[in-house]
Amino acid sequence: MVNELVISSLETSSRHPRYIVSFKGQNFEINQSLFVFITMLQNAGSIEEAARRYSLDSGREYSVEDIQEIINEYIQPFFKEDDKPKGSFLIKIEIIPKDIVNTIVQFAKHLFNIKILFFFAIVSLLLNIGFFIQQEELLYSLQDLNLYDLVAVLLIFLFSSLFHELGHASACKYYGFDANSIGFGVYINIPVFYADVSAIWGLSRKDRLVVNIGGIYFQSILLAIACIIYFSTGSALMKYFIILTNINFLFVLNPFMKFDGYWIVSDLLGVPNLRQRTIETMFYCLQTPKLRKKQEKPFLLSMNNPAKFLMIFYAILVNLFMVFFFCYFLPKFIISYIKELPLIVTYIADTISIGIIPFDTFLYFIPRTILVLFMIWFLWKVIFNLIIWGHQTFKKKASNKLPIYI
Repeated sequence: MVNELVISSLETSSRHPRYIVSFKGQNFEINQSLFVFITMLQNAGSIEEAARRYSLDSGREYSVEDIQEIINEYIQPFFKEDDKPKGSFLIKIEIIPKDIVNTIVQFAKHLFNIKILFFFAIVSLLLNIGFFIQQEELLYSLQDLNLYDLVAVLLIFLFSSLFHELGHASACKYYGFDANSIGFGVYINIPVFYADVSAIWGLSRKDRLVVNIGGIYFQSILLAIACIIYFSTGSALMKYFIILTNINFLFVLNPFMKFDGYWIVSDLLGVPNLRQRTIETMFYCLQTPKLRKKQEKPFLLSMNNPAKFLMIFYAILVNLFMVFFFCYFLPKFIISYIKELPLIVTYIADTISIGIIPFDTFLYFIPRTILVLFMIWFLWKVIFNLIIWGHQTFKKKASNKLPIYI
């Protein structure tokens, strides 16, 4: 099966070469040692031949058992199939199959022609600036929207969110890769649409960056159309769609969670697996000098100086954010919910007992309850994974074998 592995170069800010191993839609980052080992395996006719070749190339004796041990530890994980949602996704559901997505983006990919891209980007930016200059207030009310308009705004926004994902898929197609399906999922505790464009890891950092901003670019085209309609008609529906879309831009450009902003920072810094590298750096700094000698040096220490300083700044920033989020915001939100829970339950019970159903209270209580449950689950998952990851990092023995980041 090793011959089914596809290896391509991975452009990063590291001074050492990195590579991507792909197998059935899964991508694994590897270092040069493992790249050499896999290439040797693919060219060898048997494991005995592999042991002979690797012994000659490395200058040290490797037995068949040594080669098999390396294969079991570093190669075998490539072939483990996992249908469960990856990362922080609680649920992932395909809604637009791969074939349909590729049929659509076959035409939409032309929007990434550099002249067309700059034209739409500049026009959208100028119209958006003009919209906010025209507004007398930065705070808006929903008084000029009726229920039907509000539903229409949300539906248009849902369409624009799907269009956002088509932007990522179209950019992927523009660079010659088939886009995968588009789906709906729950990321941490947030319902989101997503597009699988994992095939782009073989692209340069600049091209990956274009794919990362492709979603916002496509939404900006819709934004420009909405601005033109608003300037022509004064439509309240378009006004709130424009506002909602701009708020969404701020949300997806958040660099701390795995939205567009995270991947943009990852490619700007040239650091794949950015979150892992941030945690890796923190644990490395917490270790004693004796333990550090037993560990592979973190990716940070292999980076070029300008990117290294930016990575340190990002690591500090993201860790401060995580401390605020997990040590202040989440506990405060959960404690506040627990304190008001008895009062809300009592009010609901008393109201129902006199024959009145408190719909407003239900609309307030149910989403908060779901949010709290998701937060508790996510908090537990993060703490558990950190404990396991930290334990493995501190206990890992020194090895002259082939490290891998998966």
